[in-house]
Amino acid sequence: MIKDIYRIRILEANYINKELKDHFIQHLEKSKQKQNLVDYSNCGGFQTSSMDGSKYNETMKDPINAYLESFQRRINFSWSIGGIWVNQNWKFDFNRPHTHLAEYNHYSGIWYLKVPRESGNLIFFTRPDNSDCTHTWDYIDDASAAANYVVYPKENNFILFPSHLPHMVEPNRSNEDRISVAFNVCLKKI
Repeated sequence: MIKDIYRIRILEANYINKELKDHFIQHLEKSKQKQNLVDYSNCGGFQTSSMDGSKYNETMKDPINAYLESFQRRINFSWSIGGIWVNQNWKFDFNRPHTHLAEYNHYSGIWYLKVPRESGNLIFFTRPDNSDCTHTWDYIDDASAAANYVVYPKENNFILFPSHLPHMVEPNRSNEDRISVAFNVCLKKI
């Protein structure tokens, strides 16, 4: 019997909401003016302080519901966006490997607002040691043979994934800034 024990489900969708996009870009600019910025996983660039994400539940519900409905539920639960923040990375800025793991974060997401060419891919580390000295990928065309999963982001991409999944964003090689919104989704028993 063959069992797939490391199956990890992520959502890659297109999400367009110009009003919300403008809102987050304005929030980024106000945060920079007030110097209300934080330094977590970002190396260079700007990361705003976390906002109360619950006020965005309604506007972002469609892709989040689509993702959560792809799982078989053990119990009934509700969800809410926890923290939500805006990232801006300029040339050579990146986000080092990290997770969003916390007691209350079950899933995490990224919504890409501005993505110039070569502004940095999203890398998910699918192996604990992030290595494959055997080069299995050269022989077998299967996700289980890859050490990483790469998302080549485009504007309006909406990505959801388990919060415990290690990931990073490659350095921005573009002469333009890349802007994204990151957030966490918290589940609660009903």
